[in-house]
Order: sequence, then C-alpha cells, then structure tokens
Amino acid sequence: MTLPPPPSGGPLLPPPPPGSSAVPSPYSFGPEAAGANRFAIAALLCGLAGFIPVAPVIAVVLGVIALRQLRRRSRAGQSQRGRGMAISGIVLGSVGILLWGLIVAAALLWSDDSEPVAATPSAPPATAGRVTIDELRPGDCFSGISPASLDWASLASCGAEHEMQLITTVDLGDEPFPGDDEAGNLAERRCTAAAEPLLDESKLDRVDLFFIYPNSRLAWDQNPTALCIASSIDGVLLHSVLK
Repeated sequence: MTLPPPPSGGPLLPPPPPGSSAVPSPYSFGPEAAGANRFAIAALLCGLAGFIPVAPVIAVVLGVIALRQLRRRSRAGQSQRGRGMAISGIVLGSVGILLWGLIVAAALLWSDDSEPVAATPSAPPATAGRVTIDELRPGDCFSGISPASLDWASLASCGAEHEMQLITTVDLGDEPFPGDDEAGNLAERRCTAAAEPLLDESKLDRVDLFFIYPNSRLAWDQNPTALCIASSIDGVLLHSVLK
C-alpha cells in the first residue's frame, strides 16, 4: 500500500517513526535561560567584604561592569540574572568607600592633634657639649676659648671644673662700625658697667673680666653684640661666679 501524495504546495515531510504522532508540535523553544552574571556575584561578595580596604572600590567597578553586560544581553534577547546583586554590590561598595574615607580622615586629624608641641623659650640654656660662642647664654659655664680660637666653646656644669662663665651680653648700638679700636673700647665700657653688679663680690679676686666683640664691619652688621665673660685667674673654676 502506498501513501497518497502530499497536498499541492505543502512541505515534504519524512514519514514519522513508528509509534509517534504525525502531528507537529505548535510550540517552539527559545534559548535556555542563562545563570547569574559572574561579575554581579563578585560585586556583591566584594561589597560584603567592605572591611578590607580595597574591596569596596572593586565592588563598585565590578557592579558597573555587570550592569553593562546585563543591559547588552537584554537588548540581544538573552536573559541573565544578577541585576539586583550588581546594584547591591555598588551600594555596599559606595558605603564602604565612604566609611573608609571617614576612618582615614579621623586618623589624620587624631595624628595632628596628638603630636607634642615643643616649647620654645626665648633664651633656652645651652646643653652640654661643644657649641659656638653665639649659642652661649648668660650663666653658661664653659672652657676652650682662647685668643687663637674664639669660635667654639665646650660647655660644662658650673659645679664641675671649668675656665669661664658668660656673665651677660650687651648691645653695642645701631651706629655704623666705628673701627676695631673704638668697638673694643665701647665693649669694655659697657661690659664693665653691666657685668660687675652681677658678680659675686667674694669671688672677684679669682676672675678677670674680658669680652668678645665684633671686630669687623661684616661681623658688626650681622650682630653688634659683645659677650661679657669672667675668666678664672688660675685656670680653674668650680662654682658659678654670679650672685
């Protein structure tokens, strides 16, 4: 027995296998739904790990990438889950960035406030050691100055052996440099007048008073000040000579 020919104009279909229906299904299947977007998952995880400093930034970046991918695939007719996770990752990441910014700002402010401020007295006493004569302060005891070496002094405790003590300093005025001799005479007069009232009278016979003054125009212009110094006659002092 032979099958009748198909109707004119209809498609030529192969005969159905034995036991199957010859009626074609009226439904068609679209593309299989994809799983969740991997970038969205990663964005959410990084957002939840906001206690790690870099995690919030990564969460925002991955969340933006995930939303762009989901938008492109949606336009192409492909469905994929993950939009909610991407948005959550961006929100959590933004909150984490804000919190870390506040933590860093607070730490910087606390660090600035906790730094100790060193006191700067107007005339601090020089510490023990080798100093320039410009660093000496009235009352300092020291050794090491000689006519051949007037630049440096070795500080000492006034209760220990020393050779000299700075009694006071005097200003030589604002006039132009008067010359070496006149500058020396001026320093002697002013040092004698200023230092003698400060000396312990019982120790006057143990010391000589001498002075260091600017003996050139350049030194005078830089600092027209004389140092009034008591020097031991026998080379050794064991106490302060001030009152």
